[in-house]
Amino acid sequence: MPGMVHAAVRMRPRRSAVTGFDASTAHEMRSVTAVLEIYGGIAVIADNTWRAIQAAYLVTLRTEPARRPAEQTLH
Repeated sequence: MPGMVHAAVRMRPRRSAVTGFDASTAHEMRSVTAVLEIYGGIAVIADNTWRAIQAAYLVTLRTEPARRPAEQTLH
């Protein structure tokens, strides 16, 4: 459909917390319109699924070990 976009989600590694991310390389890809922080990871928005998935792999997630055991079991 005209104007439809697709998203790919990349979650944090198990037993860690996301402290930030660098999406500069993903933003250089054609048709990537946004990289959004979501709970436990990031979501990449692009004009098709393949580009969204490829761009999600290019995002560098900064993580640290979870501070509490309860954080390790979330998502």
